[in-house]
Amino acid sequence: MKILYIAGYERCGTTLVHNVVSQMDGFWGGGEINRLWDWGIGKNPRCGCGSSFLECSIWSEVLRRSAPSEKEVALMAGMPAALNNAKLINPFRLGPDMSATFDSYAKILKHTYSAIEAVTGCDVLVDASKYPLYLECLMRLEEWPVYMLHVVRDPRAVEYSKRRRRDFGHPYYKSHHSTMRAALAWTMINQRLAKMGGRHSDKYLRIHYEDFVRFPEKVLDEVGNMMGTGTKPFHFVDGKSVRLDPIHAFAGSPHRASHKGVIELREDRAWVDKLGWWSQYTVLLLTRRSVKALKQD
Repeated sequence: MKILYIAGYERCGTTLVHNVVSQMDGFWGGGEINRLWDWGIGKNPRCGCGSSFLECSIWSEVLRRSAPSEKEVALMAGMPAALNNAKLINPFRLGPDMSATFDSYAKILKHTYSAIEAVTGCDVLVDASKYPLYLECLMRLEEWPVYMLHVVRDPRAVEYSKRRRRDFGHPYYKSHHSTMRAALAWTMINQRLAKMGGRHSDKYLRIHYEDFVRFPEKVLDEVGNMMGTGTKPFHFVDGKSVRLDPIHAFAGSPHRASHKGVIELREDRAWVDKLGWWSQYTVLLLTRRSVKALKQD
């Protein structure tokens, strides 16, 4: 089994990319697997297949085979917050305490991903956990090669998407959102992912979300070439519409469950008119160097 890690900043389109890529022959999409313990086991949300997480035929069997102890569940449930609090750490210079913590995570992840491989029988596991520090944990697993699909979206579109979630009353964005902080985080995370990809250039592909929705067949060909799998057969209805089967994602964007049946891949350009000029200027001012570098590399 190979692991395809879909990485990027928040609200950058990784859910849609994950759901489409997971339809490729031999690929299986698990969504944001880093939330398995705190959200999956802790909250028992609805899986993309329609069952609750703990009653899903796939995830219930994964848990039975991996058999995490209560102590391991507690440790891993705290992992997203721990990695978020440590997001300023340089993953190339981990201190001894953080490195030991990563080793503890990796031991549990080994059992989990072994169970996923056994239950699904997939050639490629698509993991949309997004963040660089979780990727660092996965790269400590020697059993499976890890490939990175780095998704970059226009930071102004990301800012508008985050504001829309805030305005809809999402509790996290309502209390935590800041344009300046979001723009700096967009820069920091994308730069870090690009640097990590530079260490393993044969297992790294960076795509721009805008290119993905405009030229999906071209991008999927690039993914298939990197993974050595090809892209056929695939469920394209036409050049811009695709037929998606349900997948077993249980965490992440609320749109994860709505991406099924025939959907049109199109860019959401609402931010052009609805995001104020001052916000657009602020975002561009703080991200301009990274935007240019990410387009040129």
